[in-house]
Amino acid sequence: AEPILRECLALRERIAPGDWTTANARSLLGEALAGLGLFAEAEPLLLAGQRGIAEQVGSIPEDSRGLRHREALERLIRLYQAWGRPEQEARWRRELTSLRAEPSLPADVFAGPVEAR
Repeated sequence: AEPILRECLALRERIAPGDWTTANARSLLGEALAGLGLFAEAEPLLLAGQRGIAEQVGSIPEDSRGLRHREALERLIRLYQAWGRPEQEARWRRELTSLRAEPSLPADVFAGPVEAR
């Protein structure tokens, strides 16, 4: 997967360098490199991918917005877990926990129909 992901990222960087899909491609390539044990090469890609997704979260289709953000964070957690860096792993676990705690719908959606209030 690594050579294909490198090619995909190169294309994304030419076509849409600031798009969330390019950030996602960075994160995916980082995951592939981490899987190969190339942790130092994977880290900057995973960090840049997560940052790009977080910055562009509003442009991600709503039905996959939270998923893409969580996946990027989970990739960082797996990197630091495999790399034996518990402090960094814990930092990204906290970030993931805070993301999961954020409501995905406005609070009044859970209040029931207006007539029932």
